[in-house]
Amino acid sequence: SADSTFWIDHDVSGVNVGEYYLEGHDPLHQGLEIFFPQRKAYYEGVRKTQSKPKLDLYLKRNGQKLEYKMKVASEVYSETTCAALITALGFSADITRYVRDFKVILGDVSFVEFTREWDAYYSDYDADLYIKEKGRDEEGNYIVFYEGVLEYKPSDLLRVGPWAYGGTGNAGLREVRGLLLFNMWVANLDLKESENNKLLVRKTSDPHQFFHI
Repeated sequence: SADSTFWIDHDVSGVNVGEYYLEGHDPLHQGLEIFFPQRKAYYEGVRKTQSKPKLDLYLKRNGQKLEYKMKVASEVYSETTCAALITALGFSADITRYVRDFKVILGDVSFVEFTREWDAYYSDYDADLYIKEKGRDEEGNYIVFYEGVLEYKPSDLLRVGPWAYGGTGNAGLREVRGLLLFNMWVANLDLKESENNKLLVRKTSDPHQFFHI
């Protein structure tokens, strides 16, 4: 149905992807401050979920701690493209940015400690294949990655948990079936029943709004 928690009915032909997705003008992010670091962020740990290598990063800005997830290895090109397309069609997705030569500041964490934490969960991926440079400067140890995808995690959006395509009547919704068609159209090889699907609550709206992404 129009304007459900899965899909917003709008004029697709009038969507400017640069503003709508990249600048967060979609209903999920509209009015929230969207900020991405251009060159560097600070290491918080290896994100030990799912199968693709990810890091938890943060940045301090205007007295606030901004949190990000950085994905490396596969999908760094396709994820941002597919998210922009699906958002333009009226669905919701996390806002991401493709980055090159991105510096992750480890601080007091040694390269050995970083590699040990990486290998403990992503043993099938050799971290050195994605690292352009290692070094140390006034902020401590750092690693420069060839490329990656940053995902911003605004504090105003609360992740409640996963939702399933076949759960709680979802299979009977046209917008959910359309979402499956989109995933087939872009040849999504990481399509899962519920693991990659999240229910979000936008806490800043009154009443709170729910979004299936």
